[in-house]
Amino acid sequence: MTRLARVLLGVSTLFATSCIEPTPGFGGSEGGSTVATTETSTTSATATATSTSAQTTSTTDVPATCGDGKLDPGEACDDGNADDTDACLSTCQQASCGDGFVQSGVEECDDGNSEDTDACLSNCAAASCGDGVVQSGVEECDDGNKNEDDACSNECKLVACGNGVVEGAEECDDGNADNTDACLDTCKAASCGDGFLHVGQEECEGDDLAGAKCSSLGFPAGTLTCDFDCGLNTSLCACGNNPVPTLGDCPAACTGGCAGDLCRINCLGNNKCKNESVTCPPGWPCEITCDGIDACASAQLNCPEEGCTIKCGKSGSCQMATVNCGSEGTCDLQCNSGNQVCQGVNFKCGRNSGTVTCASSLNSLNLVPDGDSLCECTQNGCL
Repeated sequence: MTRLARVLLGVSTLFATSCIEPTPGFGGSEGGSTVATTETSTTSATATATSTSAQTTSTTDVPATCGDGKLDPGEACDDGNADDTDACLSTCQQASCGDGFVQSGVEECDDGNSEDTDACLSNCAAASCGDGVVQSGVEECDDGNKNEDDACSNECKLVACGNGVVEGAEECDDGNADNTDACLDTCKAASCGDGFLHVGQEECEGDDLAGAKCSSLGFPAGTLTCDFDCGLNTSLCACGNNPVPTLGDCPAACTGGCAGDLCRINCLGNNKCKNESVTCPPGWPCEITCDGIDACASAQLNCPEEGCTIKCGKSGSCQMATVNCGSEGTCDLQCNSGNQVCQGVNFKCGRNSGTVTCASSLNSLNLVPDGDSLCECTQNGCL
């Protein structure tokens, strides 16, 4: 081989060798081996760091559990128990009215709503009669007071006269509309002077004589009346022969007759002579009977010179009336025990004497003496 051929063969061999990629770990250069090893170490280190970081995060960020007894963010309280009747609920929120749980020793009830017509009020107090709120289906009314004289009883029942139950200001309640028994349909106890004949207890009431008359009681004639205590008055019934007045014919004004030479003027019944002028006829001793509610209220009762007696029986029968006594005869005003029978009466005494008899102190009168007359009040007196 010539010298030129050997040179070309060497160059060719050199180029062929430099184009061959070295094989790691097998007779390659130290540079190639170092790169592979470094990449492997870097990957391994990164994996190790990541694993360590993940492990650290898992231990630090797990949220605390409500009920562990420690107050953590987002908790209003944490008492470490599941009891919902104490001050801290099992949800770690403070107990309060309306949360639906009855706090022991603090709340009477807690239904979790703001409805005041059920068994539990919105302030967590148990509903009761007198709290001012009508409990639906339980109470008829609830006015929040202890006044028994209004429309709602202290048992939270509507007061209704006629329901058979005595309530409020009722004196009685027999559940009927019969005014002849012991209880009127106004729920007031029956009494003499109420305008109704109480069967079995009263013989009469005002003009109602229950069908009785002088003849039915054995008298030949006369006028039967009803006295102040609702008993039959037979004083005007004739005994034997009917007496003839010695003073002449009985004047028409004497509506009760003139037996015994006494002119009797009867204003019997409610409002019978109210606002009227009732005058005794001259020459006759006179007796004026005002028996009935407001029978002679605001009336002018005029007595003659011969004197007279005025009898006032029922409640208010002579209230605000004016009694004009004659100048000579005695003048007597008799006020029964009814309510305000002679309240506000102007009693103008005659020159002789005038006497006012009050069976009750509930009468305020104006006594007007005339000359040397004597006006006095007897029995319980008059205000």
